[in-house]
Amino acid sequence: MKATSAAVTMALKHIAPFSLEELMTWIKQVRDQVLADVRARKNLELYFLMPVAAVAAVGGAVGWAKQEFVLAVTLALLAVLGVSLLKINHNVDTLQDVTAELKSPPSPASLLFRKQDDIEDIKRSIRASRDIWLWGSALTQHIGFLAGTIGESMESNDLHVKVLLIKPSSSAVEMAAFRAPNYTTAQLEIDLAAGIDKLKREASARDRGNLQIRVVDYLAPYTLYGYDPVLPRNFEPNPGTPGTWEPNPAGHAEMRLTSFKGDHDYRPTFTLYGERDHGWYSHFCTEFTKVWAVADPV
Repeated sequence: MKATSAAVTMALKHIAPFSLEELMTWIKQVRDQVLADVRARKNLELYFLMPVAAVAAVGGAVGWAKQEFVLAVTLALLAVLGVSLLKINHNVDTLQDVTAELKSPPSPASLLFRKQDDIEDIKRSIRASRDIWLWGSALTQHIGFLAGTIGESMESNDLHVKVLLIKPSSSAVEMAAFRAPNYTTAQLEIDLAAGIDKLKREASARDRGNLQIRVVDYLAPYTLYGYDPVLPRNFEPNPGTPGTWEPNPAGHAEMRLTSFKGDHDYRPTFTLYGERDHGWYSHFCTEFTKVWAVADPV
């Protein structure tokens, strides 16, 4: 038996470029791959047709299988192979697309800016905050949707709110109306007064929380919504020493750049986080505190 095994090994060395051990390892790997594919229900049609094709080939060679059967099996196998090639080509195309995206990543601007804000996200941020800052011209697009949420959060979460708007009957109102699409100064004056009144009425109906509104003859080039922006609470900045306050790393601010006669739903919008974007987050929060310090209470 040992002589026979040695003879087989010697014969395999002459007819194959690998050893018997390597052949057995390869067979085991193929077996494991087949079993894994069967469990995952992958390539089942190939594993079914390949042994059938082998039997048909042998049967055709020895003459016990009809040629029609051999031809049918061959055509079926070719069809399955064709489908498999199509799948491979599709996967190759997908891989090429992914590789192309990796080679040409999105621009930094497209990663930073988005077109719109989400009113539901704003409401969730208000409910999750203890202090918020709202800074805009008149916030006519948002006060109507947010006043109720602000009032509820004042009652349930002792929310403290600072709202900074343009001053009625000022040059800032004229400039804001000039910048806005299809807006007259008179109409903006009406909407500004209505928004301030709505916020005051909402706050007066609550036993907890605090709402402060200030107005200024200055038109900012952006809208800022700050959520838990600084520490500690109720900090009043000294306008002579801006930046002496401590930003809250856990806070964040949503910014919307303004545009001339532009669509409200198409404005460059981005979010700054206290911990991640400390420098720019601190800059924009400082801008709020400086303008707040010179604005007039209403």
